[in-house]
Amino acid sequence: MKRVANILAGLVEGAGGSAVFDSTAETITINNLITISLYVARCAQIPGGGFRWRVCRRRGLRGDWIIALRPDFAYRNIVGYLLIPVPGFPKKHAEYSNRNPARLAAHGFANVEAMFTKISKPPCGEYTCKTPHSSTRFGAARLNPLPRKQRSSFRRNREV
Repeated sequence: MKRVANILAGLVEGAGGSAVFDSTAETITINNLITISLYVARCAQIPGGGFRWRVCRRRGLRGDWIIALRPDFAYRNIVGYLLIPVPGFPKKHAEYSNRNPARLAAHGFANVEAMFTKISKPPCGEYTCKTPHSSTRFGAARLNPLPRKQRSSFRRNREV
């Protein structure tokens, strides 16, 4: 995590800003305005051969962003990073998996440099999924249409 903090601090200072890393709290503060918590996501193999990364909420979570390092299954290499806004973060944890590539792509980055442009401004409640995503466990969500009789009577009742 210290390596990620050093890379991020170098990018901030290269752009003319200031960055302070607190190793005990594992947070980095940029320009005394933006606070980023650093996490290591937990990796687990899921049935079917995919992987799931779980980011657990810490007590007293404050700040603007969470950078979660996505390790491989053996926890030897970092395969990517997740950038998650703190406002709206779930009470227990957030999960990301290969089975839901859209959600993983929405918060995932290949390196710290790619995250830097998004980090430069505080989030405004961007986190949209407050519960574990249904498509990761139960398949895609579908809207079941009403039977033909109920649809027609519904329209008649609305027109009256």
